[in-house]
Amino acid sequence: MVSINLVVEVLEHYHGNPRHKLWLLALAEVANDDTRMGWPSRRLLAERADVSPSRASSIATALVAEGVILRDAAGRRGRGATRYVLAPLNGVREPRTLSDEPDGPPL
Repeated sequence: MVSINLVVEVLEHYHGNPRHKLWLLALAEVANDDTRMGWPSRRLLAERADVSPSRASSIATALVAEGVILRDAAGRRGRGATRYVLAPLNGVREPRTLSDEPDGPPL
């Protein structure tokens, strides 16, 4: 499922590092329009941003520090996919917190 609304929001409103933008587009591609949450794999994020998997993780850390995304610690070794929430980039909506949704990806 592709979230066109979030993809367009990233394209129009994120003006940071181009690799970070590619990473955000990969998240937006799999995130739910309503909850703004997604569970992309590190491999997918790395492929879309054209970086190594470890660099994809570093980009996520930088985006958390920028306040652009929230990240759930569930993605640590053996705990499954990491849950991400894309913060509003256009200032229109309040992001949900990670505690607003169940612990796993939607079925």
